[in-house]
Amino acid sequence: MTKDSRFLIELHSIIDDNTSCVVKFSNASETMAALDELDSIKSIHRLRKTILRIRKICRTVDGLVHYPRDEIELPKARWLSVAATASFSVGIPIDTIIEKSALDRKTVAAYCTSVNNPTSEFLTVIEDRVHINSKGIPWLLNLLVKDKQIDDENTEK
Repeated sequence: MTKDSRFLIELHSIIDDNTSCVVKFSNASETMAALDELDSIKSIHRLRKTILRIRKICRTVDGLVHYPRDEIELPKARWLSVAATASFSVGIPIDTIIEKSALDRKTVAAYCTSVNNPTSEFLTVIEDRVHINSKGIPWLLNLLVKDKQIDDENTEK
């Protein structure tokens, strides 16, 4: 942080390896509000990067709805979670789930509502589409990396 005749505070923030910003403020309350905003921007950026990583194991017809490629072997709940994540934020239609997977409507509902299934904490059906909440996306990524279905981006290639 530096001082000059026009500004009291200069904030430098690195979003990722390719993105950074510098913002100048005249008072501490503006600075605190900006820090909160920058944290939100970083969180959204990490979420977007995670979704794009998960989309790499998927296919799409329209660019909005994504589902795992046939050669990717996943348990049914994981298949549904991957499809919902890759289709974030529009969700994946239940009819597409039924057509592209071995799941039926009743099973999909169970994965989204059963207290005995961990996916129900993250998956929700809204207007005949399955959606995943933002807390479920890092959870899913960790599972996929652990099971080596997605490369760990921290591993050297």
